[in-house]
Amino acid sequence: MTKQTTTGPRVYLLSNPSVPADGHVTTRDPLVLSLSFDGATYDKGFVIASCTMPPFSNAQQPDGCVPRHALSHAPGPQYPQGLVRFSQGDFLVAFSNNKEDIWVATIQLSTIARL
Repeated sequence: MTKQTTTGPRVYLLSNPSVPADGHVTTRDPLVLSLSFDGATYDKGFVIASCTMPPFSNAQQPDGCVPRHALSHAPGPQYPQGLVRFSQGDFLVAFSNNKEDIWVATIQLSTIARL
């Protein structure tokens, strides 16, 4: 979970819920960006990455975030970190997928400001 101020009076929270998938194994899906004006009430949010969305779910991998290694117990996008780059006008979100790969998503600050 990461919490940081973005442009204006916005505060962001990057997180992913752990949902019991089969009684004991949890998935960390989706990865969500939640927005707040005061840091206490988060009233806006949207999905950054999910095993049900491209590029994780596609024709070659219809089941989504399938781990390559048997030791990956919690599939999905996880361990998010965010970085606001005011000079570039964007927000970078780095995260692990299945504890195997590192992905980076870029969101324009103008998109966040419209939410």
